[in-house]
Amino acid sequence: MKDRYRKAIAGRVSPDIRNRLRPGIEAFSADHDLPFNTVFGAVMFAGERLKGRVTYARVEALVMVETLHAYEQELRRRTEARRVQLMGLIRRALPAAKRTEEAVGKIFNALRNFQGSIPALKREIAAAVAAA
Repeated sequence: MKDRYRKAIAGRVSPDIRNRLRPGIEAFSADHDLPFNTVFGAVMFAGERLKGRVTYARVEALVMVETLHAYEQELRRRTEARRVQLMGLIRRALPAAKRTEEAVGKIFNALRNFQGSIPALKREIAAAVAAA
């Protein structure tokens, strides 16, 4: 794996700390049979939210299963919030006469993986509602 984190955008966890953590995270992910990127993402997610000064020792202490569970829980929360937001946008765009669970579900499934801004999403929803 190349040093792809060496020139990472500086957040609260410095690139030096990221590079020093890599061997420990690789060992942890191999021991627990988890993908490196998932564990690394979870540790960086928690590290960016530490209060006070971010040091190597404090971030290294985050390399544990509990950090990974908290990260996965946050990802599920965000996915659910996105789903609720998208369903609400679709419901508000549909006329009351066409606002059935079936119609909303059909448009939702078509736009579920949309990647873009909210205005662009609203345009896509408007086009899907017009076609429905």
